[in-house]
Amino acid sequence: MGFERFVASDEAEYSFEVGGESVTYHISSLDELRIIGYMHSTEAPVLEDIVSHVSADDSFLDVGANVGIYAAVAGTVGASAVAVEPIQQNVVKARKNLELNCDDWETLPFAMGDGERVTQMDADTLDGIDDMASLGEGRSRCRCSTATR
Repeated sequence: MGFERFVASDEAEYSFEVGGESVTYHISSLDELRIIGYMHSTEAPVLEDIVSHVSADDSFLDVGANVGIYAAVAGTVGASAVAVEPIQQNVVKARKNLELNCDDWETLPFAMGDGERVTQMDADTLDGIDDMASLGEGRSRCRCSTATR
């Protein structure tokens, strides 16, 4: 994919093809580009299903959105996209990605749960992208609200 020649800046964008649609991401590091590229490789059938089965009349809800990969793909076919993500750093990245790919989008900075409360979640940080994990080296904690919406 040519990652080794990629030089990221705060405003770098990189596009991937999915089922004939181009989806663009805001990239801030080579590791972030590799992670998104890996997701596009391993999740290709799911991403292609989104392009094939979601239409402009649909609303797409991406719960646990991380940086909004699935919602961004849905946006490329004109769907209204909602990304639900509790980790603020990921919400910021998801907003940028949805803005690049969707006409109608929203991010909700919550975790989904069976009631409303404030809870603590642990996040594993890999060069700017947080994934849920137990605490250890390179990991951080966030306080987030759960919502029933």
